[in-house]
Amino acid sequence: MTKKIFLLIVFLLISIGYLYSNALFDIRTFEYIEYKVNYENQIFYYRISLIKKGSEYEVTTSTRFSIPGGTEELTLDDIAGSTYASYILYFFNPAYEEFLNLVNLQNPETLEMYGIVVKYEGTEKVGKYQGEKFTLIINDEPQITWIISKNLKMLLKVELPQGDVSMELVDFKKGK
Repeated sequence: MTKKIFLLIVFLLISIGYLYSNALFDIRTFEYIEYKVNYENQIFYYRISLIKKGSEYEVTTSTRFSIPGGTEELTLDDIAGSTYASYILYFFNPAYEEFLNLVNLQNPETLEMYGIVVKYEGTEKVGKYQGEKFTLIINDEPQITWIISKNLKMLLKVELPQGDVSMELVDFKKGK
């Protein structure tokens, strides 16, 4: 358990750096953004808030989730389980950056190169927003699916087809 938490923290730090650098999704333009994360049949809400202070940004992250009630003892393991919500940052994995940068949201189409396909699958509605759906396929196996809003320039939904893992935009507020 400790090893998983350590790896998630390291991954979190690397991924936040990526969030700041990605042209598609520039988190600096938001006061906050919140996603619902479905991971191992648990639902977490993960929120990233930003406050600009001079030339720096103060970043705050929080996780909200429910633990079933009853007569069972509430353990530290139950509470530490919320660290899995930082799994959200897997969806912003820097390894996917190059594929996302190839996507043309104004004229979406399927792209193929060296056996790797970024398949355009049409428009899909997520909550009250419309987005363009793309799936990264390597060796004929879907790896990850993104639904991206061209108007908001942000990820509306991301799914990993290999399991019951997804994230979906819940709320956000653009910065000033």
